[in-house]
Amino acid sequence: MPAEFKNRITLEEALQLLNALKGSVAPLALQPEKAIGLFCAEDVKCKSSVPPFPVSMVDGYAVSATDRNRFLVVHSLGPGEMGPSDLPLDNALKVSTGSYLPKNVCCVVPLENSRADGDYVIVDSFPPETNIMPAGFDCNRNEVVCSAGERITHKKAFFLKWIGVQVVKVLPKPRVSIISVGSELVSGEVPNTNYMVLSGIIEDLGASPSVAQPVPDDIRAIAEAILSALKDSDAVVTSGGSSVGERDLVVDAVKLLNGTVLFHGLKLRPGRTGGVAVIDGKPLIITSGNIQASVIETMLLLSKSLEAMGYPTSIKRTYARIDNDIKVNGPDDFGYVIWVKLYNIQNELFARTIEAMSTSRRVVERADGFVIIKGNYIKKNSIVEVFLL
Repeated sequence: MPAEFKNRITLEEALQLLNALKGSVAPLALQPEKAIGLFCAEDVKCKSSVPPFPVSMVDGYAVSATDRNRFLVVHSLGPGEMGPSDLPLDNALKVSTGSYLPKNVCCVVPLENSRADGDYVIVDSFPPETNIMPAGFDCNRNEVVCSAGERITHKKAFFLKWIGVQVVKVLPKPRVSIISVGSELVSGEVPNTNYMVLSGIIEDLGASPSVAQPVPDDIRAIAEAILSALKDSDAVVTSGGSSVGERDLVVDAVKLLNGTVLFHGLKLRPGRTGGVAVIDGKPLIITSGNIQASVIETMLLLSKSLEAMGYPTSIKRTYARIDNDIKVNGPDDFGYVIWVKLYNIQNELFARTIEAMSTSRRVVERADGFVIIKGNYIKKNSIVEVFLL
């Protein structure tokens, strides 16, 4: 057994060590529609209230009194048009959906609830504030509409553009290379598939994945592949070549490159062979060739590494009620990963465990996420945190 595995650390200790990673990320200034998927580098504030004035929500007649029903129609407004600053009590404005209203308008009566009477209109009675969107309803001046560290979605970009934000400062996506290790992958004896799942995880974190050609079980070949990947990447993930046996090749490749191993070996099942090294100031996430372990190690160790370097990431998680007792055999200072399927009963989220043999690949495809339990037992109906896939 490699010496590193005799000194396994807990996941919490590993994440704490990753705080030592440092970096400085220069923000980009992009139009909202080009910033989708990226994280805000600073708070974005609404420069002025939206809408700036009360707005009609229907086509109809704007009136400033509810104690009468006959008004002189003095003006007609289209969408986005502004009328007089004040509306006399006996007057009405014919308005469209989206017309700006005088501040003293009390309600807008829909067309179908009115009838013309020469230059006048007779309307049905409506309560005050009916069919009026108040000024500042969407956002008030200086209100934060996108927080630093928040990921810009299509919906967020739409709203930023709508309220007049021309440019938003965002952090670029970190570039992450995936290297699969194994002579059996190079020969085609075993299909190279792990990168497919890992690419999806990396994208979900907010990073941009790239896939290198698989490399054989050769220390120099692995070192060359890592060095090449680091030239165009901010981080590298290896899948395979990390083992409690003699085939612990990635760490030897790190040493050949004069890198520093921060830790190698976790008190986590699956995930015992996970580790992180630093080469030329960039993190190398060392994961198992076992897809279950590789998924867990990549999600937890890569996300923390990128955050420490200044890149916000986004691990999707939720809370659910576990629907059965769980008992595991093993050291009580380990964390144990339980794969789960989620379901909903009367608006409450439940998690059902999925049976998972250690080498099963189907479990990754079937699971909605995983739970990490500490110790050997968790009681039915306990609330658990679920890391979503």
